[in-house]
Order: sequence, then structure tokens, then C-alpha cells
Amino acid sequence: MRTLKILSLNANGLNSPKKRKKIVQYLRSTEADVIAIQETHIKKSNIDLITFKKLGQVHIASDNVKKRGVATYIKENLLPAEIKADQEGRFQLSTIELDNKKILLANIYAPNNGQSVFFTKLHKEIENINYDELIILGDFNAVVEHNIDRKYVKKKQSKGKELPQSFWKLANDLELIDVWRFQHGPEKDFTFRSDRHNSLSRIDMIWATKSLTTKLLSSDIHPRLVSDHAPISVQLKRQVRQWTWRLNDNLLKKEEILKKCKKDLLEFLQLNTTPGMSPYTIWDTAKAYMRGKLIQLNIIEKKKKQTKLHKIQLEIKEKELEYNKQPKDKKLAEELKLLRIQASMILVEQMDKILKFSKQNFFQHANKPGRWLSKKLKKQHQNKYIISLKHKDKEIKEEQKIKQHLKDFYEDLYKNEEGSTEAVIEYITSQKLPTLPEEEQERLNASITVQEIDEAIHNLKTDKSPGPDGYTATYYKMMKDEITPILQKIMNSVLETNQIPETWKEASIILIPKENQDEKQIQNYRPISLLNIDYKIFSSILANRLKSTLSNWINADQAGFLPGRQIKDNTRIILNIIEHIQNTKLKKGALLLLDAEKAFDRLNWNFIIELLKNLRYGGKFINGIQAIYTEQRAKIKINGDMTEMFPIQRGVRQGCPLSPLLFILAIEILARKLRQDDDLIGIKVKNQKYKIKLFADDIILMSEDPQKEFPKMICLVNQFESVAGLSINLRKTKILATKLSNKEKEELSQETGIEIALQAKYLGINITMNNKDLYKNNYEKTWNKIKNDLKKWMNLDISLLGRIATIKMNILPRPCFLFQNIPIDIKEKEFTNWNAELTKFIWRGKKPRIKMKNLQDTKQRGGLALPNLKLYREAAILIWLREWIHLDNQSLITLEGDSLKFGLHAYLIYGKVAEDSNFNKHPIRKTLMNTWNKYKKFFYRKLPQWTSIQ
Repeated sequence: MRTLKILSLNANGLNSPKKRKKIVQYLRSTEADVIAIQETHIKKSNIDLITFKKLGQVHIASDNVKKRGVATYIKENLLPAEIKADQEGRFQLSTIELDNKKILLANIYAPNNGQSVFFTKLHKEIENINYDELIILGDFNAVVEHNIDRKYVKKKQSKGKELPQSFWKLANDLELIDVWRFQHGPEKDFTFRSDRHNSLSRIDMIWATKSLTTKLLSSDIHPRLVSDHAPISVQLKRQVRQWTWRLNDNLLKKEEILKKCKKDLLEFLQLNTTPGMSPYTIWDTAKAYMRGKLIQLNIIEKKKKQTKLHKIQLEIKEKELEYNKQPKDKKLAEELKLLRIQASMILVEQMDKILKFSKQNFFQHANKPGRWLSKKLKKQHQNKYIISLKHKDKEIKEEQKIKQHLKDFYEDLYKNEEGSTEAVIEYITSQKLPTLPEEEQERLNASITVQEIDEAIHNLKTDKSPGPDGYTATYYKMMKDEITPILQKIMNSVLETNQIPETWKEASIILIPKENQDEKQIQNYRPISLLNIDYKIFSSILANRLKSTLSNWINADQAGFLPGRQIKDNTRIILNIIEHIQNTKLKKGALLLLDAEKAFDRLNWNFIIELLKNLRYGGKFINGIQAIYTEQRAKIKINGDMTEMFPIQRGVRQGCPLSPLLFILAIEILARKLRQDDDLIGIKVKNQKYKIKLFADDIILMSEDPQKEFPKMICLVNQFESVAGLSINLRKTKILATKLSNKEKEELSQETGIEIALQAKYLGINITMNNKDLYKNNYEKTWNKIKNDLKKWMNLDISLLGRIATIKMNILPRPCFLFQNIPIDIKEKEFTNWNAELTKFIWRGKKPRIKMKNLQDTKQRGGLALPNLKLYREAAILIWLREWIHLDNQSLITLEGDSLKFGLHAYLIYGKVAEDSNFNKHPIRKTLMNTWNKYKKFFYRKLPQWTSIQ
């Protein structure tokens, strides 16, 4: 097995020839690939004394006196490059190349005093360097934790230093892990003995980015043989990953290559399209054939560029020699400038991926709210890595075991557990569901047209990852005319034959960690399927057809994945329900927030097909769905590698355009069951009953008699679960209740097996049974997180325009989400405080040079379009007034107009608020009206002129 061994040693002085020889002999015996030495005590003028070629290429940081000093020795095969040497000899930065990744090595000798300043300085230096992985190693002169990293011979002694806050900021921002502690857990061992203090401590350490710990084979503290510090080492596995091809989109941007690709594909299709040959086989073979051609073309292009670049570099060298002799020759200067531009253009194309993080790309993108800036502000790269998982009270850290555990978990999750078809049919038919009208059936089952394929290809996003076949959306857009005829033939064949091409059955699954969840628990990851683009074209066509039938069929209680429906539709009802219960004497109330565990992944295929049949969706359309949900297989992409392939036998794939629509269609059957049960009242306001609200798999049930109704509701959910595959996680399911005695709450909890909580999160909003808590639990918490982020990003190398772009992209969406979903009263001083925090970030804590008002002005008027939070809030509130104006949502109007003397138009147009003391007791009504009064003069003439009556 190929490995990388890294060793660190505090030498405590190398001026003695005898000691130098002794240490070099020891270091050579370790056979380390990278060696980091601290406390060389070698002056700058004497650095030749520690240039030991047999240890590798050396990078040295020294002072002008015999103090401090670090040296890093790196084997030549790792392509070392020196980046920065501290003038005081405190740190030295180098890079190495390992498995096509650039690793930054920071060899440090931290000071005893002034550590906070030192680590802040180191942090800034590292942030300005382009790298893939980071290792900080050396003598930190402080411990992580006194209790386990330090030991005193005499018990009554003062504690030594712990690492300062500035180090923890660096470690958190850069996602660093103490490698020895990661592998050895609570074990105690030490690297330094202080005779002066009679103590042992672990002050020599190696910290590495999360992803590198997945390659960790060993992390050791060795015996102290040549210094008063113990050598420390790590050994990393160098593994050849499974290579997955992905089309280089730049190839198709060259006209001659695009023409050749089109010609080759057409020739292949014409040659192989023969009677009796399946179009599926032809298409899958054509993809394999074109992949080979594209790989070959990519290799040829690379060689051409390298040859051309080498030629230009030689010309530049010749011209520079001429120019040195004739520095006044303007023609020669122009020629030299042109050659450098040509060389630069080739390098930009060759180094496209690297340049995403370079200063050039920074110059192009730092002032725009683009993807590059997002990556600059987030720790996305390291978050992709899974370095440990818990399983049966044990922690798995070995990479192969992690891969196997993930495969076993998801293979079991996707295993078929369907009940009998008869039970499914009986459950569905018992509800007597309304069937699809004939005209909609005809449209659903019509042959797929060229126009539908063109539209689907046009709507493809080019920045999305491709599926297992490696073909990107760009390929389909550029080759549309050549590809469309065979795709149309294949897709219509699927509708007729109930069969799909083999490559459509495959997926690569990536795992996205859920926010604020324990990443060591496997269930806290969301599996997203990367699907082949040709399959997504087909599924998006079926999804568009299906979507048009669902808007009328699925009740407004479901707010997810349909046109015109939003999260705020549900949060608005829930907040009004809470307000209604609080303001109604003697009325109890409770909300049951169901946690559907892996809901998308558990949905039974049989249930989907039988439901579509019952609703009379038609033979061809059902054939298309059945072809997809008959046989599937996948691999999991983990830490840059792939697991073995495993079968998928249930669930709708997250990443497929059809999945959310099929899911909300299925879950609507449960919602109908609850709505149609006359024994369940839910919460009744006048003539309206409120029982259930859904956003895809986020389900909330409500009742004014929870002791009686919740057990029955849970029973109905369990019935649905037995046929559809839904699984409720009772540990994460919560009940919020009000006006129930402690005894009633205890009885309700015991009967349902569900926790009675004081607070719960619903669709991103923290709710309690008292709306007075909304500001503290949402606005305050969100802004505290924003303040921490702004503080963290304060010293990033971002321009003024880049900082405004950061606010637009990363800060603004967070308060906007709250403005749109919780339009409660916010005091003026809060906006003043928020603007002060933004100002501090924009000007890096210095005195502002432009007034906030001018920054917020439009670009046409000379401003910089900095978001005005108050205006965004008011715009969000005005949108909430739409229902008051049109009066077309009776369910909401009844609830929000509860306890009022007049209809809502009376308050909007005729100023009846003063005549009704109940109006302003409702926190949302009050806020809406205050904003309306501010903008009324712009809108009221456009309103229907009548007074609504309730």
C-alpha cells in the first residue's frame, strides 16, 4: 500500500555539529516523506548548516539571531513548493501534491506569549493561499485541554497554557481536527517533559482538515531519543480512487470539435440503426462510443495546448533576451506582451478548476453574488467528507468500514417491504377517490413530442453534476438536433413497452448532512441521487404533465411543489391557529408535528402504481412510471470514492423531477382520510375545520381535543404507513399543547408515546403555543448567527462590492425568510442595530466612508444597491395582504378575521380599526395594518370597493 508519512520534531537547537548529525541519522531512519523541524536556532546567514539533501528539499524560516527557526524537508516526488517563510522563524508554509490535490503544510513554532496574535496572523496568511487540504504541525506551546493533555508531578501547581480563542477560530473556520486525539480518543500521552515545572504535556501536535482523516492509518507519539520533545508522526493512505469520467464542457465550445462530435454521432446512429435492433441498446452503445471519442479528443487537445505553451515559453525566453539588450524597442515590447497574453490564455483554460479559487477568479467574481463567493464563505468542501459514523454504540473511523456501513444501511433502507397488493388496492379503493377527467387522461397519454424534448433540454441547468454516465447538460444542449430524434423514439417506446434503457436505472448517491444534526449518525444525511441527463429529460416531461393535473386534485393544505403554493401558506395558518387558541376562553389546543423518517426513501412503488391506476391516469403514462419504478440500482459517492453497486426496490429518488410530485400525490391519500373522518373535528373556527397542514413530508396535525383525537389520528397514520411505507419516528415527533393540565399532558404523552414539548421547529420556524415568543426564538436567534458569521468574515480579502454581494447572497435570505413567514412587529431600534452590524462588516470595523442611505440607493442613482432590510420586510408584509384584498381564501380569511366585528375590507378601506378593540390584539393583523396604512395611498384606488361581511 502506498502511504505518506509525515513527522514533526522540536529539535531544541541544531547549532551543535554532533547533535545535528545525531538528529539527521534518526530522521533518515524514520523514512518520512515530510519532516517538520522546530527550534532550529539557526541564523539566516547559516541556513546551509541544515540543508540536508538526503532528507529532501528544504524550506527554512529563520531569524537574524540564534532563536526560533523552523525547517521543512519534503521528498522531491511530492512536488514541493515554498509559499511563505516567517521573518522571525515562527512558521513556514509549503505545498505538496498528493493524489491530484494540493496540500498546504504549515510548520509552526508558536510563542509562549502572544499566542493570540500569532494564530490570528497565521490564519490570515493561510486564508490568502489556494489549496485543497491543510496540515498544521509543530510545537504549539499550549495544550488543547488541561485534564487530558497535561500532567503534573506535584498536584498543587498552577495550570499551564491552553490554546487561545484565535486558534479555535482558525480550526473551526478551516475545519481542522487534532489527528492524534481523533484516533486515540480519551487516551493520555505526552510529547514534552518540563523539568522546570515537573510536568508532562502534549504540546507537539498535527492538525489536519477533516477529509485527510479519512486516509489516516496511524498517528503516533514516539520515544524521546534525540531531543527533550518526542517526535510525532502521522501516516496517510495513498489510494487510487475509482476514476469517474465527466465531460469537459470546454471541448464542445470549440467549433471544429463540436462539428466532429455531431458528425461522429450521426454516423454511428445511421450505421447501427437496423431492423430488430433495440433503440435502447443503440443509445446506450452510442453514449459509450462517444465517451471514448471525447476522452480521445480531450487528450489530443491537452497535448496540443502543452506543445503550444512550450513553444510560446521558448519564444518568450528568446524575446526577453533580445529585449534586455534593446529595452527601448517598442515593437519588441509589444511582441513580448502578446506572447504573454497567449500563454496566459492557455494556462487559464488548463487550470480552470484551480482558477476558481485564484485571485484572478476572485477579481472576476468577488463583487458578484455568484457560486464562487458562496464557496468562499462556506465550508462546503470539508462538509462533504464523512470521517466517522456511530454504529451499535461503536465509532467507525476506518474508511473501508465507513463505506461498507453506508452501503449496508442504504441497501437495507431501499429493500422491498411492500405488503400485499390486495391490501394496497383495498385501502385505496375504500376512499372512493375522484378520477381524472378524460381530456386530462388524453393529454397525459399522448406521444412525447419534439417540442417537449426541446423545452426539457432548454430548461436543463448547466451547473448541475452529471449522472453516472458523465454526460453534462451542455452536451445535450449543444447536440440537441442530433440527439432529439433518437430520444423521442426511446421515450415513446418506454410509454408503449414499459421498459427503459439500462443506463436510466443507475444513479450515484451523494449524502448531504442535515443542518444542526449529529453527523456521526447515518440517518442524519439526506441521500441525493445524481441521475443521467437523458433520464432527467424524460422524467421532467412526465413531471410537467403530472403537475398540471395535481393543482386541482391536491388540497390547499399541501403547500409543497405546486405552482403558487409556498411555505408561508402553512406557517400563516399555524400562527393564526395558535393565536385563536390563546384568545378563545376555555378552548384547549394542541399541534402534533410528525417526523416522517426517510419518507421519500420508503414510499412503496406498488402503492404509487395502484394509486395511478385507481385515479385512471391511463396506460401509457402508468407504463412510463412503472418502467422507472421496477428496477433501479445505485452506488454511494463517499469521500471521493464509490461503494459497490446495490439494488433499490422502493422510494422515490431525491434528485428526480418526478419524485416530489409522486410523493405529494401519495401523501394526499392520508390527508383525505383525515379530512373526511367526521369524528375528527381538529380545530373548528366558525364553519371551518383545520386538521392537517403539509409541506411534502412535513406534516402537522391539530386538535382542540387532543386526548381524544390524536390517538385516532395516529391510528390512521399507521394504517397509511402499512400500505404506503411511511414510517413515523416517534422519538423526533413532538406535541405542542396549551391549556392542558400537567396531568392531561402526561396522560396524552403516555397514550401516544410522544413527547410534549415547549418548542418545536416547523418549516424552519421555531414555534411555541404563544406567539409572543416568535421574535425571541426566531429573529434574535437568526441575527445572532448572522453576527457571528459577519465577525468570522470580517477579515476575508473581499472588496467593498464583494462585501455588499455577500450581504445580498448570504445574509439577506435569512431575515427575508422570517419577514415572509413571521410578519410580526419589529422595533425601529432593531433595524438600527442590524444596520450597524452590516456597516461594521462593510467597512471592516472602520469608520464608514459612505452613508448607509447612499449605499442603499439604486445603482442608476449612484448607489450600490445595498439591501434595505426595512423595505424588504414591508414588501413581504404587503404580499400577505393579498388574501385580505381578494377574499378568495375562505379558510384563511375565516381564521385571520376571527373575533372581528367587520369584514377585512372595512379595516383596509374604511378605517374601522379604531372601532374594534380586538383588531390590534392579534400581532399579525396589527403589523399588516400598520404597513398598509403607510402604503395605502398607492394601492387603495385599485381595490374592489365593497365592505366584506363575515
